[in-house]
Amino acid sequence: MSKFYVTTSIAYINGEPHIGYGQECLGADVIARYHRDIKKDDTFFLTGADEHGFSVQMKAEQAGMKPRPFVESLIGKFLGLKDQLNLSYNYYIRTSSEEHKRKVVELWQKAYDNGFIYKKAYSAVYCVGCESMLKKSDLVDGKCPNHPSLVPEIVEEENWFFKLSEFQNKLLDYYKKNPTFVAPDFRFNEIKRLVESGLEDVSISRPKEKLSWGIEVPNDPTHVMYVWFDALTNYLYPEKYWPADLHVIGKDILRFHAALWPAMLMAAGYTDDRLPRKIHVHGFITVEGQKISKTLGNVIKPQDLVDVFGIDATRYLMLRELSFSQDSDFSWSRMKERYNSDLVNNLGNLLQRTLSMINKYFDESQKSKVKSQNDHSKHKRLSIEKEVETLEYSSALQKIMEFCTENNQYIAEKQPWVLAKEGKTEELAEVLRHVYNSLAMIADALISFTPETAEKMKKQLETFSPEPLFPRLEEKISNGQDADISPVKTQKP
Repeated sequence: MSKFYVTTSIAYINGEPHIGYGQECLGADVIARYHRDIKKDDTFFLTGADEHGFSVQMKAEQAGMKPRPFVESLIGKFLGLKDQLNLSYNYYIRTSSEEHKRKVVELWQKAYDNGFIYKKAYSAVYCVGCESMLKKSDLVDGKCPNHPSLVPEIVEEENWFFKLSEFQNKLLDYYKKNPTFVAPDFRFNEIKRLVESGLEDVSISRPKEKLSWGIEVPNDPTHVMYVWFDALTNYLYPEKYWPADLHVIGKDILRFHAALWPAMLMAAGYTDDRLPRKIHVHGFITVEGQKISKTLGNVIKPQDLVDVFGIDATRYLMLRELSFSQDSDFSWSRMKERYNSDLVNNLGNLLQRTLSMINKYFDESQKSKVKSQNDHSKHKRLSIEKEVETLEYSSALQKIMEFCTENNQYIAEKQPWVLAKEGKTEELAEVLRHVYNSLAMIADALISFTPETAEKMKKQLETFSPEPLFPRLEEKISNGQDADISPVKTQKP
């Protein structure tokens, strides 16, 4: 049995999770379910919480709290995503845990013993939002491009440094040997250009008098570790499954994962075959063309969608309507249109009308005629494997919906009701058998995306019980502020 190990980035616990992080979790969950249920691989899915750092400490102070109770007051919001989105992760790691701290200290010590960590005084520009030191060339109008509302801090202090500069050629060599290391390709080109332009050593600690909330540097209790040196090490938790087959991350943290992280591992003595194998980078989500912002009041949480559409429909919509590799824009109205057109009118209608006709035209002894499987379903299922394995989920779901459309058109062309009226029993059975087999294939294809719906479909196909898969949404969704939006039952066709 092959193994498959996938991770998300770990969530920064300084606020509530929004749909961007929810989509990342869903993307990792789908590929984990695919390898676990379809490929039958020994699969491990890791996610977790990044609880240390200056930003968390600052947010805690603003709330009049110490960091630990502040984190504890928010962690439930992130843990709640498992039930909200039906996530199948195997372990949730927290960077404040003792098991994590031991891993971080161990990695630090190995890099130090190998001569890649040293101490020096320096001055730099620091972005609290990124928890990162920036070059002046990184700034736009004197601000971090990812956090233009924050004023960067000028830092002058003595810190521990990591010799990232010594890994430029080693990283470029690793990229050359592993041409699919980062996807999509244009993201890989970004990190290649960054590393080719030259790497500087990076500060990997802060004085404890300025940052008390973190992991102490080994043999130097006056300093705590830089949050990224701390956070990235979480991926080493399941030793049995390392190296990671796939890291799923956002585009704003690509350089940490594709440059700093493999360099840290190299510094600790990890050989190329023990480095991460692939990183998939997703884009940002805007809302009605605007960046998600508490100030604008347009923050959308995964639970907001679940309250309107339900769990499986939310899973479907976030991966079908929103790109998983490019930036994309969220719209309540488009979500509702997609829900009704794809899930109610297309998939739901196909299942319900097919089973209704089988019940109408065949008695119990005859229904077995439509249950025989054929090869076209297996072929069609295989046709979306490429999209799933490359995390092009919208394309995979589009193919599934196109197949639903083909079968609805097939019913319209063959007119089973006319065949029944004319007494053409064998031809009628062949038509309904074709659609029944297609529905079985669709259920198999959806198992990673909408697991509860797929199982419901299988049960209905087994028992010939035609029930609506998704209720129709009749109320108008405008800007997402409607408080009274609720599903209503679909009328049977």
